[in-house]
Amino acid sequence: MDLTFHSVVSSAQLLAKQKIIFKGLNNNKYEIKYANLDGSASNVFVVEKDELYNFTFFSFNNNGEVVTVEPPKTDWDLQFTQYSHIFYDNQQPLFYLVTGVLHNHHSTLTFRDTTIGFEKFDFDDALSVTYFKDLNTIGYDWKSWNYSSGQYSLKPEINYVVKTQDNIYYKMHFIDFYNSSGEKGTPNFEFQKL
Repeated sequence: MDLTFHSVVSSAQLLAKQKIIFKGLNNNKYEIKYANLDGSASNVFVVEKDELYNFTFFSFNNNGEVVTVEPPKTDWDLQFTQYSHIFYDNQQPLFYLVTGVLHNHHSTLTFRDTTIGFEKFDFDDALSVTYFKDLNTIGYDWKSWNYSSGQYSLKPEINYVVKTQDNIYYKMHFIDFYNSSGEKGTPNFEFQKL
């Protein structure tokens, strides 16, 4: 079982840096030891994987605690969020914060369409394509930065089909990345059950 640690840290704690050692994994339980960089305030904590969730989240607050951040893995399909994407070029990999959509890797699958189009894509098409389990199949690149306007522009030729955990198919495409006040980061999209 995979266990991903996402540390939920307050701004005050960012000033007090922590070091952490993963001491072992037994029966879906991770034993971790953490302390301040100078070795003070040492603690040992056991983080147990909860099969109802994709991820288990740990916080250094309150001498260490597991916190619930996401709903149970059977209760959602898409996550609208900011996440780090790795761009590769001839130099070092560049980790860059992007705004986009991730899908639930528990059993949701997605397909990216650039040829049929939103209006024409139908149920028969949905049954004939190959779906992907990659979390970022929808991702962030349904939009691009327009240097002339200084805003993001949508790519209307990109559409998606989501196969939910209940084997229901939805087609979707993005309409806007700005809200009515012009604030970016508020994706508007259209979807239709197939």
